[in-house]
Amino acid sequence: MPKRELEQPTHHHVHSSMRLTSLSDHLPTHATNADCYSLRDLLSLRPDVAITSMYQFNYLLEPSFFFTHLPPPPNNQPPPQVTFVVHKKPGLVEAVASMTMRPKPDFIFPYLDQYGTHHSKMMVLFYQDGKMHLVIHTANLIERDWGRKSQMCWVSSLMGLKTKAESGGGGGGGGGPNVEFGKDLDEYLASYGKQLEDLRNRLKEFDFSHQVGQIVASVPGRHAVAAQGDKWGHLKLKRLLKRDVVLSDDLVADSTVVCQYSSTGSLGNDNSWLVSEFGESLSASKNASGGGGSRSSFFAPVSSASPSGKRKMALVFPCVTDVRDSLQGWAAGNSIPFGNDLWLKQQSYMRPMLKKWVGVEAERHRAMPHIKTFSRVNEVTKEVGWVLVTSHNLSKAAWGCLQLKGKQLFIRSFEIGVLLVPSYIKTFPSQKVILKAFNASEYRAVLPEMESAQEFSFKGREVEDASVVVPIRFPFDLPLKAYEAADEPWRWDVGFEGFDSHGLKRDL
Repeated sequence: MPKRELEQPTHHHVHSSMRLTSLSDHLPTHATNADCYSLRDLLSLRPDVAITSMYQFNYLLEPSFFFTHLPPPPNNQPPPQVTFVVHKKPGLVEAVASMTMRPKPDFIFPYLDQYGTHHSKMMVLFYQDGKMHLVIHTANLIERDWGRKSQMCWVSSLMGLKTKAESGGGGGGGGGPNVEFGKDLDEYLASYGKQLEDLRNRLKEFDFSHQVGQIVASVPGRHAVAAQGDKWGHLKLKRLLKRDVVLSDDLVADSTVVCQYSSTGSLGNDNSWLVSEFGESLSASKNASGGGGSRSSFFAPVSSASPSGKRKMALVFPCVTDVRDSLQGWAAGNSIPFGNDLWLKQQSYMRPMLKKWVGVEAERHRAMPHIKTFSRVNEVTKEVGWVLVTSHNLSKAAWGCLQLKGKQLFIRSFEIGVLLVPSYIKTFPSQKVILKAFNASEYRAVLPEMESAQEFSFKGREVEDASVVVPIRFPFDLPLKAYEAADEPWRWDVGFEGFDSHGLKRDL
């Protein structure tokens, strides 16, 4: 078919597969909840087809809360077999034993060292008709994480079994355009050892080839960089960015690496990990300096003669007044771990990068973050070079830290997320694809015409010359707002004064 040289490109809005969770202060039909999911929604993505079994990966679990939000199976089908893969907490198994549901859930408690956590948040949902969904998200399976916080989920397209021609490849890749997704998921699950062997074998039967995105995961261990270090943590993200991200002129000229998170770990007395190691991984791309040259190149002071433009790193983290005035008041701070001792040690290099939690146009201003997103954006044009939704917070334990002069990456925790870049949407080289941040009203305006990435790809040469925008609904506004002189970051072990949005004082 010849190219239509005289016609204007066809414009398309393609869904990112990333959605905010809904706010319970509003009805599900309220405008602010458009295209958002509750826990019950995620557990009933196909309300007319029964879930026969599921795996729930998470950190914190309240069994009674979870089963209260598990819809009854349709057509009088038996309830699903649930397997929880969670961080071991005292009393958890006993709490389930006292409940009356059948069948009783199974538990898998991954092995961890003293300071590690099983922090990954993922659902594997198997349906009666032989299909499955995968959900990677940011919320614990506890009541306070759903309804009044900012959270996000990535939901796969519906997956079926591989054809016979695809079944010999192993690793769950499906033999299609995205052979990495299933393979990387399998390698992540392999890190649990024999505990998840049954799940791995089952997933290898499914076709992951139409999934849009790549997995970025962390698993505990001391990983030799030369052998397998770039499979995990920030080195995995760096490898994908260097391979898959071509920054536009606008992003090369002026872009911000945005780290938005809900917990801060021990990052060290200086910025050598945050900027020189972690920051340089996040600054990587195919076509721009930083992330490939010297360790301090991306965040070095920029002169007027520099051809590489303005390069910034921002830490989006709520200040004290953000928490005080939030939907949950002071109680929201119990889910935002940051100790005062760490702040005192790290404030000299963190404070210049801190940005307030402002989500007025995003319609999540008072919903405190438990969401974790990492991205590269132009704050003026709102173009997004890439975005990662993940369980990773801002910590060495989650992302890993280099040891032995860069030869080893040490990770303490299990984490998982999904990366989206424009090239993952492209189906023809001639297409122009950009990710762009939309506020809530802008997002709703294009929602009726939005199509899934799979629907778009199936159009073939009909969209060969298409111009594509992928709306990203962040829960915070752009441009970002810096901390003012009087602002203090939230610390959960400090007794701040004043009454919150519920008229309560902060009691430690």
